[in-house]
Amino acid sequence: MPFTLSHPAAVLPLVRGPLVPSALVAGSVAPDVFWFVPRLPGVGLTKTHELTSILWLDPLLALVILALFQVVLRRPLLALAPKSLAERLPRHPFSWKRPGRIALSLVLGAATHVGWDAFTHENDGFAFLRTPLVTGVDVGRLIQLVSTIAGAAILLWWLVRWYRGAPAEPAPPAIRRRTAVTAFLAAGTLTGVLAEVLPFLAHHDPMTRAGVVGNATYLLVTGAGSGFLAALVLYALTWHARYRSLYTAESREGHLEGL
Repeated sequence: MPFTLSHPAAVLPLVRGPLVPSALVAGSVAPDVFWFVPRLPGVGLTKTHELTSILWLDPLLALVILALFQVVLRRPLLALAPKSLAERLPRHPFSWKRPGRIALSLVLGAATHVGWDAFTHENDGFAFLRTPLVTGVDVGRLIQLVSTIAGAAILLWWLVRWYRGAPAEPAPPAIRRRTAVTAFLAAGTLTGVLAEVLPFLAHHDPMTRAGVVGNATYLLVTGAGSGFLAALVLYALTWHARYRSLYTAESREGHLEGL
């Protein structure tokens, strides 16, 4: 399937309208959430990619993602961002007083994800996707690769344009020990990768272990994503515990002591 972080490219045409951009993005990645967190009983990736899930399950998962970002992660990420980026990021509080627009944005974001994946999943999608091209590569796999690269390129182009055009304002207080936090996030990412790879190597015979090359993308992406997310949440909770009450009072200082 296309890489999860390429999926927000599909909602870019909608972000300048009346919809809620962060809710669109949350919806666009929600069906892949169980690549990175333990699945719920009876609910997994197959369920989240069903058409009917666009109307209930995926928006619910997206709502959790949106709340996690807006309530827990947004301010700590802003404090961690480089000064030139922090000066351009929006800092006004997120408004939940538009439930209709938020709900519609979550649904539309999820619809772009499931629709995109429907044209790349060889097993569950259209028959022509299973047409072989070369050894080990069929039409579906080729579309996965090409659309992932295209989505990432479009997203990068949009972000560069946004960065160049966004007005810069004085940055809010930043954490002082950015290097230490970055190292902590990197360690969490590496730990996640090892947690995926080591059990695979330990529980498969040597011949099967050779297949780790074929599973490298899955192991690296899911492990890195899970580890990074866990470390990021821990950092965010630490930030809130230490700095939330001081954030407003010390906003004129330009930095915060500690992390």
